[in-house]
Amino acid sequence: MAEQRYVKKTTPPQVDNEVAKTVGKMPKAGLWIYEIVPGLLQSGEPEAREDWSLVWQLASTVVSVGGDQNPEDIKHVPAGRAYYRWYFEDGEIFPERAKCLASFIADLIDTGEVVLVHCAAGHNRSGFINALTVRELTGCSGLAARIQVQTMRPNALYQSAYAVYLDDLPPLEEPISLPSVTEANSLLLEGMRNADSTDQA
Repeated sequence: MAEQRYVKKTTPPQVDNEVAKTVGKMPKAGLWIYEIVPGLLQSGEPEAREDWSLVWQLASTVVSVGGDQNPEDIKHVPAGRAYYRWYFEDGEIFPERAKCLASFIADLIDTGEVVLVHCAAGHNRSGFINALTVRELTGCSGLAARIQVQTMRPNALYQSAYAVYLDDLPPLEEPISLPSVTEANSLLLEGMRNADSTDQA
C-alpha cells in the first residue's frame, strides 16, 4: 500500500535524481495533500481507495478539475460529504466560469466547509482555481494569491498561461465590514441614549 501523508507547510521528500531519470518521472509516494489557506486543500488525483479515505478524513467537499472521471469516486462519497466535477484541459482559461467556481468554493469555506481541489497532478489546474479562491477569500491581488499557492504547494502553477493571467488581476475591492448583531444592538442603544439626553437638554 502506498504511504499516505498529509503535508502542511512543508515539501515532498527528496527523490534520487537517477531514480527519477530511470522511470521518466518523479515516483509517486502516496497522495500528498497541501493546505493552501485554512479550509482550502490541494492535491493530485486520488487514485487508490486508501487515497480517498485520507481525502474524506480531511475534507468535507471535493472539487475535481482534472484527472480521470471514475464512477467509483462518486459511488463512495460518504454521507454528509460532497463531490463536484468541472473538467478543463491543462492550460485552458475560462475567466468568468473560473471566477464563479472560485466564488462558490470561497462561499463553502466561509460556511465552515473544508474543500479539496484536485486535478491530475495537483500543480496547475487545481493551483489556478485555488489562487482565484484565495483572492476571493482575502481580496488580495492575483499575484499575491499565486505566490501563496506556490509557497504552500511547491512546483504549482508552472503553466505560464495561468501565472500571466493571475498576475494581471488587481486586488478585489475592500469588503464592506458589517457590525455583528451585538455590535448593532449596542450602537442602537447608544443612539437611543444620545437622543434621550438631547431631548432632556
